[in-house]
Amino acid sequence: MKYDTTLKELLKEVPKKLLSILTGQDTELAEVLTVEFPQVSARRADFVLRLANEQIYHLELQTNDNEEMDWRMLEYFLLLYKQ
Repeated sequence: MKYDTTLKELLKEVPKKLLSILTGQDTELAEVLTVEFPQVSARRADFVLRLANEQIYHLELQTNDNEEMDWRMLEYFLLLYKQ
């Protein structure tokens, strides 16, 4: 973490060479994207159980159709996985 910013800046200077080293291919680079992930608001899962075999069982209760539910469940999965 101490050198993250410095390393990122150095790698931005040679993205095509880095891509070639990482992929083993001479790949055409369109652009370097600067991506920031804003702080996620507090999430509270509806029903989460740890089973005897250490698996996690997660159930979300929905009373209406939500087009974003797949993405929300993926987000919950990642948040549960990180814990």
